[in-house]
Amino acid sequence: MTESLILYGGLAGCVLASRSKQYDPPTTVTLVEGGPDEHANPLMIEPMGTFQLHMSAFEYNYRTVPSVNYTMSTRGGADDYNLWAKLVGDSKWSYEGLLPYFCKSETHHDIKSVDSEKHGFDGTGLPFDQDPNAGNPIGVAPYTENWRDGKQQPAGKAYGLDGVNGITNASVNRMILD
Repeated sequence: MTESLILYGGLAGCVLASRSKQYDPPTTVTLVEGGPDEHANPLMIEPMGTFQLHMSAFEYNYRTVPSVNYTMSTRGGADDYNLWAKLVGDSKWSYEGLLPYFCKSETHHDIKSVDSEKHGFDGTGLPFDQDPNAGNPIGVAPYTENWRDGKQQPAGKAYGLDGVNGITNASVNRMILD
């Protein structure tokens, strides 16, 4: 028997479970999660590790129509491009050879902080959005992630579930309330 039952441990579920237990420690709180225990998989917290979990048990793998989310990019190291140019015998593949194309596709919004010879300022034409999480996510913006000490912070770690009973790999088909 539990006094507080929370279904599905995404961000909202973990916040509710954590805060419920903190607010009233003697209360029994149970959190039911449809997927596996993310705390047991080191890829869940390693930088770039979550990309290896695509189409795994950690996702619901829903098929849907294509949608536009975001693009995040960074250039490779100059040494890599220069090596490619050397391997193919064509300087157009060097860092300096590709730099005009990098600049053409980039709209850097902080002109004073970068070398203007290495960056573009009118490539994408999208406006700068200092805070895309404030309700209008259209534009180029700083990337926001939830990391601490070089590790990703899934909701269950970020909010702490000490004292919460967790049930994983479970689904709820029906609830009977008395």
